[in-house]
Amino acid sequence: MRLFTSLFLLFFVATTSCAQGTAGVTIPANQTFILGEYRTEGYRATMTNKSNRDVEVQLIDQADGSVASTLTLEGRGKKTVKVDDGQSVHLINDNKRSVKVMVRSSVKGSEGMRYVGNDEEAKPTKITLPSTGPAPAAAPTSTSAPVPSPATTASTADAAGETKVKVTLTPGQRLIVGEGSSESFNLTISNLGSDLDVTGRSKANNKRMQGFGLGRFGKVEMSIRSNENLVIKNNSAKNSTVTLKMDRPVIGARVE
Repeated sequence: MRLFTSLFLLFFVATTSCAQGTAGVTIPANQTFILGEYRTEGYRATMTNKSNRDVEVQLIDQADGSVASTLTLEGRGKKTVKVDDGQSVHLINDNKRSVKVMVRSSVKGSEGMRYVGNDEEAKPTKITLPSTGPAPAAAPTSTSAPVPSPATTASTADAAGETKVKVTLTPGQRLIVGEGSSESFNLTISNLGSDLDVTGRSKANNKRMQGFGLGRFGKVEMSIRSNENLVIKNNSAKNSTVTLKMDRPVIGARVE
């Protein structure tokens, strides 16, 4: 059991406080996955390509955005790279179909992970938001018990917001958090039951800005920026209970 637990990743599908972990990231066609954007200390990353299509890997200097080195991760291939202090890793999918890459590293969620289009500038997007965010889609009832049905919503609509949300997602359901907030926040996501898809989506156009898969016993740290909503979807055939612990009150959480 200890060996099984240690295989989950601390930065996006991790379940333990281990320094290393493994996760699978699906990179859509013509998208780039950025790893370790805000991490300052160096580390090693081992990448295993589970698809038949090549992926370009670039080590990027965080200070000026220059390319320090480039290599090709061949289809079904495996590479280990040494990431120096002040560098991030870009996994570039120039193919017309998505690819899946298993990544083993010590990067945490708060140290940066997101997707950008291959024609976009790989810098955090700044969006000017109104002083008050959009109103929550549904009035909440409680955060102390799991959500028993799609019609029940999590309790986060009071004026002060909530620092903890706990819901049970049935197959196909989504938990959306932060629609009523205009500030960034950090959180810990704990999952029990089945695999989940976790994304940060633009408040402006719902575009996926970062994302990863969270295992059925997953626990992960994540940062949601002021221009994002957190969306957690249960794509499996089983129920899954999700607990969120935020570092500040967040307004707006609903299940659909």
